Amino acid sequence: MRRQAIYCPFVPSVAATEAADPTPYQEVRMKKWLSLPLVALMLWPAPATAQEEVQAGPTWWLVISEQVKPAMQEQYETASAEIMELVRANATDDIMFYTLSGSETGYVFAIPMAGMESFTKVNAAWEAMVEEAGRDEWMEISSRSDEAVTSRSMNFFVERSELSYEPASPRLTEEEAVMRHYDWIYVTPGKDSDLEGIFREWVELYKANDVDSGWTTFQAVTGNDLPLYVISTPAASRADYETNGDQLDELLGEAQEDLMNRGWVLMRDFKHNDAWMRPDMSVVPEGM
Repeated sequence: MRRQAIYCPFVPSVAATEAADPTPYQEVRMKKWLSLPLVALMLWPAPATAQEEVQAGPTWWLVISEQVKPAMQEQYETASAEIMELVRANATDDIMFYTLSGSETGYVFAIPMAGMESFTKVNAAWEAMVEEAGRDEWMEISSRSDEAVTSRSMNFFVERSELSYEPASPRLTEEEAVMRHYDWIYVTPGKDSDLEGIFREWVELYKANDVDSGWTTFQAVTGNDLPLYVISTPAASRADYETNGDQLDELLGEAQEDLMNRGWVLMRDFKHNDAWMRPDMSVVPEGM
């Protein structure tokens, strides 16, 4: 899918997560180092996770985003590094999360789950880790991080693998795909099924042309601006994303243009942004 297409690169960003309900303060400590959205934000396609239950069905994502004052970004990054030291020293196998950051998305923390009911388990695992690490030290570091935060939001997304495309031989390796381009697709109420039908046509178009660029589709399940779908497309950089988009325009031609035009009329709004993967602020099992 081309960048102008609503079904191209996937996109959870602060825009979508801002629609979520505010996070209770007691959950904030757990939240900071999880999560899109967004996404995910958040969102990556979920690889096999440390929690085997996630593999049993559709992967859900808890996505938490934080907007930081530009003048206090260094303070936020420093506090985050200290928090990560505590996390890596005390985290159990039940704790894993991916982090991205971008000028528009802010800091996005995404954690895979088997479903919304898993949130209780996730929260319990984080509480246990905080106790092990030392609550006083954790709270002191978090307070310095909080000083830099202007807003935070939390939302849940479900990964829609049947509306996503994964090439047999991706053009980029995981190491090369350090950026995610996100498309936020706000659907006109009642047009969800129509849009999903077009997503499926995109998948078939890509398969028929053996396209080596993939994307992952996520659907927001909480928030006050639904229906919302987010498409995440991996890239090496913004320039790489644009160059690849130009090549796809040439390859897919009128078939792509037709899908775009039919999709636009089903949308009430469309936004897009980019975020960069932050392995230094993530906890992922080895080999993932």
